[in-house]
Amino acid sequence: MDIKHIAEQAFQLPEAARELLAEALVESLDHDDSFELSDEWKAEIEKRCAEVDQGLTKLIPAEEAIKKLRARYK
Repeated sequence: MDIKHIAEQAFQLPEAARELLAEALVESLDHDDSFELSDEWKAEIEKRCAEVDQGLTKLIPAEEAIKKLRARYK
């Protein structure tokens, strides 16, 4: 398979499909198997992801969040 050709095809997908593809690709990467999340953390992550997916949580860029934190704790 030609990665350039695959990428060109992927770029033609709608944004939501590209997001799903990107997530699947990242999850497929080798991760350190010695790193285990507790069931509580897994549940919290799933809850927060669901809130984002449902539009219940407003995301802001990291740069903006850091700027706000620095201003607050200066």
